[in-house]
Amino acid sequence: MIPYTSIIEQNAAIFREIFGAKNVLEHHSNFDPDAQLEKNSEYTSLIEQKLRLSSENWDIPITVTTNVQFFESLFSNKSSRCRKLHNLANSVIILDEAQMIPTEFLKPSVMALSELVVNYGASVVICTATQPKLAEILPRYIKSHKIMDSPGELYKEFKRVDLSYIGELSDSELAGRLLSHKQVLCIVNTRKHAAALFEKISGEGNCFHLSARMCPVHRRKIIGEIKDKLKNGEECRVVSTQLIEAGVDIDFPAVYRLMAGMDSVCQAAGRCNREGKRKSGDVFVFRSSEDHAKTAGWLSRTAEIGEIVIKDFDDPMALDSIEEYFSQLYFHSGENGLDTEKILEMIEENGRALKYPYEDIGQKFRFIKDSGSDIIIPYDSRSKSVIENIRRTGFIGNAFRKLQGYVVNVYPDEFENYEKAGLIELVCERFHILTDIDNNYSDNVGLLNRNINGEDLSLLIK
Repeated sequence: MIPYTSIIEQNAAIFREIFGAKNVLEHHSNFDPDAQLEKNSEYTSLIEQKLRLSSENWDIPITVTTNVQFFESLFSNKSSRCRKLHNLANSVIILDEAQMIPTEFLKPSVMALSELVVNYGASVVICTATQPKLAEILPRYIKSHKIMDSPGELYKEFKRVDLSYIGELSDSELAGRLLSHKQVLCIVNTRKHAAALFEKISGEGNCFHLSARMCPVHRRKIIGEIKDKLKNGEECRVVSTQLIEAGVDIDFPAVYRLMAGMDSVCQAAGRCNREGKRKSGDVFVFRSSEDHAKTAGWLSRTAEIGEIVIKDFDDPMALDSIEEYFSQLYFHSGENGLDTEKILEMIEENGRALKYPYEDIGQKFRFIKDSGSDIIIPYDSRSKSVIENIRRTGFIGNAFRKLQGYVVNVYPDEFENYEKAGLIELVCERFHILTDIDNNYSDNVGLLNRNINGEDLSLLIK
């Protein structure tokens, strides 16, 4: 299971090359088989039909899916989600970027994995550069084993960057530093901060912005342009939210990261000297003096703990540093903070009477809360053709899937502002389409600012 679209798409493409398209199911909300047919000669309509059926029950050798699909299916009461679970018996479950399991659901997620291992013959492999301390949460009858010998030595052998904490910076000071680099990536925590910082550097050379204000098709296009600039040794300065941190195979000589949890800092560092072509890359961690850079709640707490670790350890990315980070994170979360919806309590209270509240559990176990509304961007000729076909025929068919790559999720207050301004067209009572795209969507930053706030909304996908 994988948390990010970018990782899923890359990994699934590699698996298809190795094992053949008929043996690999890519299962997530953004996957469009029609697009695969256009670019993959091996991906025939017959294979497409087979994979559509397999997506319901995962009866295929290799399934590449998301944390959301996997864990929410385990706790669901819906037959459409549960019918695939029998195929997890005797399977090998590889959990990539394990630190991305939301902490508030960590205990029930780990217990579900334990159940699959003990009673259903599954094997679970946990992969990440920042290993969370799951052994402390596992039940006593589960024994974990390290696959790699001498991980400390491996860390030293593969260390490719030097990390420096450079204190507090204003956007003007940060922009000056970014412009002093020919090629540089800067990652911040909010879309508003990313847009403001990009505006300060955008007049100089090749500058790019990446955030969930841009629809996925647009982001993929920009990432392709960035890779070309880097490959050709051209000027390339990028300001991005966290969405670039995991799975985007990209290599900068220097990376700036606004203070965050150590898992995010390490992921950002993975975009620096990624290919090891330099003796060492430079990672700079900073705080911001700007109001639009501030976050609250979970992101604020992880940043505070990350700063403690950065200041206390000579090498904040070393294994003992990461272990200390997760120890403090779990301690400050408290016992209830690892199962905030009390999923395990609901199971234990009713288990002996075999009166499990399946519906209540299914409703409460949601990695992604309903925190925003989707606006569809008619970004290119393909999306415009799909939208026009819906208008003309009133037939929806597989349009939801075809338009997933053109969605931008916004907070309710901003969605309301767009509606009041008459900039949303409701098609077939299902699709909210952005109108007047020329004045409301930018090739540089995506959907234009109408009272945006908060962190990026697309860190996890279904």
